[in-house]
Amino acid sequence: MSKFVCNVQKFKGGQLYGMDIHIQRKTENHSNKDIDVSRSNLNYELVNGQQNQHYFTAVKKRIEQGYTGKKELRKDATLACGVLISSDKQFFEKLTTEQERQFFQTAYEHLCETYGKENIISAKVHKDETTPHLHAIVVPLTKDGRLTAKELFDRKALTALHNNIPKKLKERGFNIERGEKNANVKRMETDEWKRIQKQNQVTVKINPDDTVPRVLEKTLLNKIVETPEQVAERLNAKYIEPLTAELSDLKTDIAVQKVADERKQFAKSMAKSSEDDFAKLYFKVKSFGTNHVQNVLEKCVQMIEKMNTEKQQKDSLAEQEKQAQQAQKEQVKKADLYGSKDNLYSVMDFGPAPYNFEDNGEKSFYVVLRSIANNQTVVKWGDKIKDTVEKLALRIGDFVRLKGEELEKAQRIEEPKQKTGGMKL
Repeated sequence: MSKFVCNVQKFKGGQLYGMDIHIQRKTENHSNKDIDVSRSNLNYELVNGQQNQHYFTAVKKRIEQGYTGKKELRKDATLACGVLISSDKQFFEKLTTEQERQFFQTAYEHLCETYGKENIISAKVHKDETTPHLHAIVVPLTKDGRLTAKELFDRKALTALHNNIPKKLKERGFNIERGEKNANVKRMETDEWKRIQKQNQVTVKINPDDTVPRVLEKTLLNKIVETPEQVAERLNAKYIEPLTAELSDLKTDIAVQKVADERKQFAKSMAKSSEDDFAKLYFKVKSFGTNHVQNVLEKCVQMIEKMNTEKQQKDSLAEQEKQAQQAQKEQVKKADLYGSKDNLYSVMDFGPAPYNFEDNGEKSFYVVLRSIANNQTVVKWGDKIKDTVEKLALRIGDFVRLKGEELEKAQRIEEPKQKTGGMKL
């Protein structure tokens, strides 16, 4: 009898970009040679209305709707979990197309019952690889509005998935059973999961035809074509710039994790060095009485806590300042591509009002802008701002122009066509 395969992976914000590209097949350059792009049209989505919207955007929107926690989410928080469901190749070869769809539909329905249908952002079935499988993206929100992958996908929850889904499939006539609880089978499932993970690698290749200088203008005797600089700029705009945001997010995740690791290491070293000091101190002051010993130990603990706090604050401020300076340099460099800096602004943040501000009886909306010309911050409020943000599909870091109270997306300038600037053929 075939075994049921179910694996779970946790994703931070930046990782959702790679999963979005892979699962929704937004590139034809796959590192996984098992993918047959001629069959990608057979893949299908089980979540109604998903329509290839970006995973990061969909996950962020769901969290804004359902998260009721009082604490601000950490930058390295787990925002979503990926659930992969499949079996062996021989199992699917025995099924009809309708039976195969019913197999994945049953698994999807169980995920909806367990985690809430509103929290299943996507459930994509891939049929363009060796073995059909389902990729489900789940936002780990509890019924009381907490975001906790640790609780919803703990050992007990994973065991329940491995037990209950095969049971439900078997009740509907599928000849399948839970994966056996032994090392050999677990190793087999791990290897399968690692193979699927490799599919997240995205390879960007330049089309050779794009490297050929394009004709800018024809004359009676000659053709004016692109200079090498113009070719490079066109290739950058097509291949490099679309990945800038994704790479920046991944780089930020790495930097944040590095700071967290350094803090943990510092705390461990302080705790280790303090153990001997506390022991020596204890025996020295023991003769003065229990109360005196307790007072001294409390003061020592307070001193260590103060040192830890000061160190963490210093490291945090230094890292924040470094990242802010780097981000500002990159923004200024990008701003040069948009011409005049007069009324040119960078989008820093936007969203519903953080307090109970109302506009025409509804919760207000805001957008925070930073002037490229003088680095001053401007905040705009109102229900019209929300419509504008959605209409322009704004993202943090985009450039806009502020004309009075109206926002419009800034347009990049193009290189002027110079007849003497090209190469004659």
